[in-house]
Amino acid sequence: MTYAAQLQPRPAARLDAPAFGAGTAAATYAGDAPHAIGIPVGLHFGDGACASGVATSITGHGMFVATAMEPTRAGCVDVRLIPRCGCGGGAHSIRLPSLIMYRNEAGIGLLFRHLDPRARDTVRCLTEDCPD
Repeated sequence: MTYAAQLQPRPAARLDAPAFGAGTAAATYAGDAPHAIGIPVGLHFGDGACASGVATSITGHGMFVATAMEPTRAGCVDVRLIPRCGCGGGAHSIRLPSLIMYRNEAGIGLLFRHLDPRARDTVRCLTEDCPD
Protein backbone atom coordinates (compact mmCIF):
# COMPACT_ATOMS: atom_id res chain seq x y z
CA MET A 1 0.00 0.00 0.00
CA THR A 2 1.39 3.40 -0.90
CA TYR A 3 1.84 6.12 1.67
CA ALA A 4 -0.89 8.19 -0.01
CA ALA A 5 -3.33 5.32 0.43
CA GLN A 6 -2.51 5.09 4.12
CA LEU A 7 -3.46 8.73 4.74
CA GLN A 8 -6.97 8.57 3.29
CA PRO A 9 -9.89 8.66 5.72
CA ARG A 10 -11.20 5.19 6.45
CA PRO A 11 -14.78 4.92 5.13
CA ALA A 12 -14.81 1.14 5.38
CA ALA A 13 -12.34 -1.64 6.05
CA ARG A 14 -9.94 -0.61 3.28
CA LEU A 15 -8.34 2.63 2.20
CA ASP A 16 -8.59 4.17 -1.25
CA ALA A 17 -6.45 7.05 -2.37
CA PRO A 18 -5.53 8.80 -5.56
CA ALA A 19 -2.42 7.33 -7.10
CA PHE A 20 0.68 9.50 -7.16
CA GLY A 21 1.63 8.01 -10.52
CA ALA A 22 4.78 6.40 -11.77
CA GLY A 23 8.11 7.95 -10.92
CA THR A 24 6.96 9.90 -7.86
CA ALA A 25 8.28 9.88 -4.32
CA ALA A 26 5.51 7.58 -3.08
CA ALA A 27 6.91 4.85 -0.87
CA THR A 28 5.60 1.72 0.72
CA TYR A 29 6.07 1.39 4.46
CA ALA A 30 5.63 -2.16 5.71
CA GLY A 31 3.87 -2.41 9.03
CA ASP A 32 2.86 1.24 9.08
CA ALA A 33 -0.90 0.81 8.93
CA PRO A 34 -2.99 3.92 9.56
CA HIS A 35 -4.80 4.26 12.86
CA ALA A 36 -8.19 5.96 13.01
CA ILE A 37 -8.12 8.86 15.43
CA GLY A 38 -10.59 11.76 15.34
CA ILE A 39 -8.70 14.52 17.12
CA PRO A 40 -9.51 18.20 16.41
CA VAL A 41 -6.48 20.06 15.07
CA GLY A 42 -5.44 23.58 14.25
CA LEU A 43 -3.68 24.19 10.93
CA HIS A 44 -1.22 27.08 10.66
CA PHE A 45 -0.04 27.69 7.09
CA GLY A 46 3.18 29.42 6.04
CA ASP A 47 1.29 32.39 4.59
CA GLY A 48 -0.30 33.15 7.97
CA ALA A 49 -3.65 31.53 7.24
CA CYS A 50 -5.21 29.36 9.94
CA ALA A 51 -7.91 26.72 9.76
CA SER A 52 -9.34 23.91 11.82
CA GLY A 53 -9.94 20.29 10.98
CA VAL A 54 -10.09 16.79 12.36
CA ALA A 55 -7.19 14.36 12.09
CA THR A 56 -8.99 11.22 10.93
CA SER A 57 -6.04 8.85 10.51
CA ILE A 58 -2.38 8.81 11.45
CA THR A 59 0.72 6.74 10.69
CA GLY A 60 4.27 7.11 11.90
CA HIS A 61 4.98 9.26 8.84
CA GLY A 62 1.94 11.48 8.43
CA MET A 63 -1.78 12.03 8.82
CA PHE A 64 -4.96 12.87 6.96
CA VAL A 65 -6.85 15.94 8.13
CA ALA A 66 -10.48 16.44 7.15
CA THR A 67 -10.92 20.17 6.58
CA ALA A 68 -12.92 22.54 4.42
CA MET A 69 -9.84 24.76 4.00
CA GLU A 70 -8.27 24.42 0.57
CA PRO A 71 -4.62 25.43 0.67
CA THR A 72 -3.76 27.47 -2.39
CA ARG A 73 -0.63 25.39 -2.99
CA ALA A 74 1.43 22.57 -1.59
CA GLY A 75 3.79 23.61 1.15
CA CYS A 76 4.39 23.55 4.85
CA VAL A 77 1.79 23.56 7.58
CA ASP A 78 2.10 23.34 11.36
CA VAL A 79 -0.49 21.02 12.85
CA ARG A 80 -1.38 21.64 16.49
CA LEU A 81 -3.29 19.04 18.45
CA ILE A 82 -4.06 18.14 22.04
CA PRO A 83 -4.18 14.36 22.45
CA ARG A 84 -7.20 13.40 24.54
CA CYS A 85 -5.70 10.08 25.65
CA GLY A 86 -2.69 11.38 27.55
CA CYS A 87 -0.20 10.87 24.72
CA GLY A 88 2.30 13.72 24.66
CA GLY A 89 2.22 14.29 28.39
CA GLY A 90 -1.38 15.29 28.90
CA ALA A 91 -3.40 18.33 27.90
CA HIS A 92 -0.63 20.25 26.16
CA SER A 93 -0.61 21.37 22.54
CA ILE A 94 1.72 19.30 20.36
CA ARG A 95 3.24 20.85 17.22
CA LEU A 96 3.63 18.55 14.20
CA PRO A 97 5.41 20.35 11.34
CA SER A 98 4.23 18.80 8.08
CA LEU A 99 4.29 19.02 4.30
CA ILE A 100 1.07 18.98 2.29
CA MET A 101 1.40 15.97 0.01
CA TYR A 102 -2.03 16.06 -1.64
CA ARG A 103 -5.53 17.49 -1.40
CA ASN A 104 -8.92 16.03 -2.21
CA GLU A 105 -12.54 16.96 -1.50
CA ALA A 106 -12.33 15.51 2.03
CA GLY A 107 -9.16 17.27 3.20
CA ILE A 108 -5.36 17.13 3.03
CA GLY A 109 -2.75 14.39 3.31
CA LEU A 110 0.31 15.42 5.30
CA LEU A 111 3.85 14.09 5.67
CA PHE A 112 5.57 14.84 8.98
CA ARG A 113 8.91 16.65 8.86
CA HIS A 114 11.53 17.29 11.52
CA LEU A 115 9.53 16.22 14.59
CA ASP A 116 11.05 17.07 17.95
CA PRO A 117 11.36 14.26 20.53
CA ARG A 118 8.06 15.11 22.25
CA ALA A 119 6.18 15.18 18.93
CA ARG A 120 7.80 11.85 17.87
CA ASP A 121 6.75 10.27 21.18
CA THR A 122 3.21 11.56 20.73
CA VAL A 123 2.96 10.16 17.20
CA ARG A 124 4.36 6.82 18.39
CA CYS A 125 1.84 6.73 21.23
CA LEU A 126 -1.06 7.58 18.91
CA THR A 127 -0.05 4.90 16.40
CA GLU A 128 1.12 2.07 18.68
CA ASP A 129 0.12 2.01 22.29
CA CYS A 130 -2.51 4.70 22.73
CA PRO A 131 -4.97 3.59 25.42
CA ASP A 132 -7.79 5.44 23.60
